[in-house]
Amino acid sequence: MLCEKLAIAMDTTKEEIYKHEIRQVGKSTIVPIKNEEVEYFKSAWENKGLGYICESLGNSKIAGYENLRLYYGSSSYNTKDMSRLINSIVDDCKSVGIETLPPKELESLIEGWKK
Repeated sequence: MLCEKLAIAMDTTKEEIYKHEIRQVGKSTIVPIKNEEVEYFKSAWENKGLGYICESLGNSKIAGYENLRLYYGSSSYNTKDMSRLINSIVDDCKSVGIETLPPKELESLIEGWKK
């Protein structure tokens, strides 16, 4: 719901808002992948879900490899990770004047994640 409101205010899609937030506060790791495997790996990673994002960082120190930054989607998040994501979305909403949920409801949303 907040991503939708933010998307309207930012003239984009809720999916792009979600991806932006994942890049801002989400967990990621960097892995070297053989050059000839990059496209296959990227496709397989991103097919896991919307928040599973793969970005090229260019050539690795390892000859014949490319470094990829892999972002994990929120489906893999624990309560702490989800709290950081929700709080970032709330902060972005507030920055453009979008009313967010009351603090108790936000806390309930975060607590509900671990169940």
